[in-house]
Amino acid sequence: RQPAPHVVPWTPGHKTPTDWAALIDATWGADVAPDDQFTIFDTFWNEVDRRFACFDGIEDQWLDLRIQYLPEVLGGVSRGRLAGILGQLGLSLRESHTHLRDGMVHTTFAGRGVPLLHANALAGRAGDLGAAVTARPDGTGLVYRAVPGNPLGLEPGDIILGYDGRPWTECLAELLAAELPVTGWWGCAPSAWDHHWTAAVGANWHLFDTMDVVKHATGQTVHLATGVVDGYASDLYGSEQLDVGVPFPDVAADQEVSWGVIERHGESIGYVYVFGWTGTADDDFRAAIDQLTSDPELAGLIIDFRKNHGGNMFLSNPGLGLLFRYGPLTIEWFQRCDPQDHLPLCSRNVWPSYVINSQPADRYYHEPIAVLTGPGAVSSGDQVALRMTYHPSARLFGKSTAAAFNSPESQIVMPGFLMTSAPHESARLSAPDEPLTHRELPVDEPVWLLPDDVAEGRDTVVEAAAAWITGTVPVADPDLPRETDLPRPAAAFLGARPNPFNPVTDLVFRLQHPGDHAELSIHDLAGRRVRSFPLTGLAAGEHRVRWDGRSDAGRVLPSGSYVIRLETWEASDVGIVTLIK
Repeated sequence: RQPAPHVVPWTPGHKTPTDWAALIDATWGADVAPDDQFTIFDTFWNEVDRRFACFDGIEDQWLDLRIQYLPEVLGGVSRGRLAGILGQLGLSLRESHTHLRDGMVHTTFAGRGVPLLHANALAGRAGDLGAAVTARPDGTGLVYRAVPGNPLGLEPGDIILGYDGRPWTECLAELLAAELPVTGWWGCAPSAWDHHWTAAVGANWHLFDTMDVVKHATGQTVHLATGVVDGYASDLYGSEQLDVGVPFPDVAADQEVSWGVIERHGESIGYVYVFGWTGTADDDFRAAIDQLTSDPELAGLIIDFRKNHGGNMFLSNPGLGLLFRYGPLTIEWFQRCDPQDHLPLCSRNVWPSYVINSQPADRYYHEPIAVLTGPGAVSSGDQVALRMTYHPSARLFGKSTAAAFNSPESQIVMPGFLMTSAPHESARLSAPDEPLTHRELPVDEPVWLLPDDVAEGRDTVVEAAAAWITGTVPVADPDLPRETDLPRPAAAFLGARPNPFNPVTDLVFRLQHPGDHAELSIHDLAGRRVRSFPLTGLAAGEHRVRWDGRSDAGRVLPSGSYVIRLETWEASDVGIVTLIK
């Protein structure tokens, strides 16, 4: 981070949009030529317009934004104003990866009066306040960790209401309307978007005179002068996690994974932090899983993804291979079908690379696994949390991840200006017509940090997960015969034989009840139905339908993978079959 090129003395008092505009212009000057400004703006706009794959689930304002801002850019603006305009383009997409960043503006240290808006309170920004802050449902911020001798006297359990006598939601609305340059990243799912902007109350003290805080110890509201924070620095790292007795990964040493054992309710539980999927995360994550799952005394595992900056999701494979017995089918990737149409997506047919393979084949884990998630997990942090939902003994605790379930590409538009965009989208193979970006990742147990808990050093999410683990029995081995009094699935797709196939295959399924009205349908990976087999009057038990690789209209279908859906009144199941030529 670098200091502002032009330091403008701070003037106390409420700022109007005109005040902010003048401060933005003065702070970064006007050292980008108008022709270059147009090139930067136009390159970003056209890249998104032609290739961005995540328009589903948002209001598409892309053309309107070009019409709104292009005349201003052509007329020439300050460097700070250009960054603000580019920020409005990125924010409109509500996608964590996609933005164009100015290497000068967005790396400016946001000290007193620097008009740079932080989108969250994660990572090192917590160190600038000496306090880590997360979001509360009512739009306020919860201090969950603080350094001793915090300059504002902040302590765990304190609630930040807002600034200068106004609630944070009102302050934030004014800052967004003033179009300050935005740094940091934001979530894609609606809940993650709200979470990050709410938690940002702890990151934007530099834009106000006083911070309004309810002290946990007394219940009284105090008004703290923010000027004492300017120039302060600590090594506190915001991860929305509390110390549970297992060391956090050492981010200063580029460590991504750490692990250990915690004791709860008279039981030992394995604990793994994963802050990202880069560097040696593959070896470290496998070592953690190998060591912990080899201990027969452990009641289960907690895998904590609440802070995970992403990276290469394949680095999770060695560790996951020790947890999974079978290779579940997970996701497929898609890209835009038409540069002129923002919504239609075409399959890339790469789903086999995303099957989670058991390695070695006789190694798996069937004790309870609590996976802790939150909006601080993004990109591959999203994807690996999603992968864990396919494990039969896993349960998710916390909040939805950021939901940036896509793959970005980056390029330097010109020196100092880096563009990143997401031309690849993903979807579950079981629902290929439902793109994942902007969709909530469902959690089994919605729970988050609470003031009374953090004031006493308890991590609410961890305690909920530990209670579940220690209050359950091991999940039954899926290969063992089921007890006769347990219900069987009303319908199950048992697979295609052979698979892959050419020219024909048998689609095998089982019905639990005689006379079930059912349908077997075949869809391509873009979600289009290509063949249907109505099924009526069948006896309970196993059945098969022969498919010759043709559509309902008799057309020979192209090579590739197809999703099989079995549906009855009571249940549904899915599978994958591959046609080869």
